[in-house]
Amino acid sequence: MKQCLPPALQFPNQLVLDFGPRLKYDEVCTAYTVQRMSLWTYFDQDIHTFVIREKEMHKARVEGTLYFLPQDEDIIELDRRRQVGVCCERKYLPVWTPYKNDIDEFIQVMAWVYVGNPDYYVPKIQEDMDFHSHIRIIRDGVPAPCPGKFSKATVVPDAHRLLNNRFSFHDPGYYCHPEKDVSPRIAEYVGKKNREEIERLNQQLDEINANIKRLRKQQRWERFKKFLSE
Repeated sequence: MKQCLPPALQFPNQLVLDFGPRLKYDEVCTAYTVQRMSLWTYFDQDIHTFVIREKEMHKARVEGTLYFLPQDEDIIELDRRRQVGVCCERKYLPVWTPYKNDIDEFIQVMAWVYVGNPDYYVPKIQEDMDFHSHIRIIRDGVPAPCPGKFSKATVVPDAHRLLNNRFSFHDPGYYCHPEKDVSPRIAEYVGKKNREEIERLNQQLDEINANIKRLRKQQRWERFKKFLSE
């Protein structure tokens, strides 16, 4: 049975595959990288994602959302927001769509993908891991590692061999287009989920800050004891 393809797939130079929270552009479909990469998330005040190709990191295919950006200015603006040339590079790469051809293979198209700069991200990831590896928090009465700002995305099993154990980011909310009507019930549900996620992240941040203060206090006490013993 022949599938009806979205018209946007005919304009690959206007397609962008992104892996994080939903963007404001028109969504075409879910898509997957052909190349294997690592997908990371990090948060400051917002949640961010990036893919990176680094030899020492576990790599897999990455699930994302394919967007259609009809205006060149949209891509230029996205370049600026993603800090192309510093944090990442925009690469023109093959991606798989969920649509299949006559021999039951995924249809492949070209799309722009923002690939993280290892020289920028790897030192930050390592610094974050080194710092938080010395911190423990009490969770359910048991000492547990303190989560850092950086973490690998979820690995998703799949019956299809090409998509099995792929990386995927699960958005706690979604981008709500202001020009589109949303039912009050859906808006209330999404708002509740977003508030719960914000509360969870704030609690996590409070735990991190409390452990940092405790660690610094312990370091000052150790220095003071060392001073008394000299």
